Amino acid sequence: MSDESERTATSRHAQELSWPPMAVGAAIAGCSEWLSFVHDRLQKDLALAHRLSLCRDPSDVSRACVAFWSEAARDYQDGAIRIGRMQLAAWSAAQDGQAPRETRQGPGKERLSRAA
Repeated sequence: MSDESERTATSRHAQELSWPPMAVGAAIAGCSEWLSFVHDRLQKDLALAHRLSLCRDPSDVSRACVAFWSEAARDYQDGAIRIGRMQLAAWSAAQDGQAPRETRQGPGKERLSRAA
């Protein structure tokens, strides 16, 4: 294979493997949402240290910790559901927008479910 035909084949292969723009947008949106979630949780983690410093007795510490972990569990559950649904919707839209016309609705074709 000549150098020119090898470069052309490599370039074509790279284009076939590149992510469609909508998929890139979905990935960026997911990362942004995840970073926002982590930022919010870290702020709450830091607030716990301050709250614990204000405690006067063991029962105050216990209440602060129970409240913190209860809120953390809710936040992680809600965050996972929100991020999962957002990613599913974004990837489904990317898949619909990038699939060749004849395979968008074809029987037996795998696609992400919008049921979530």
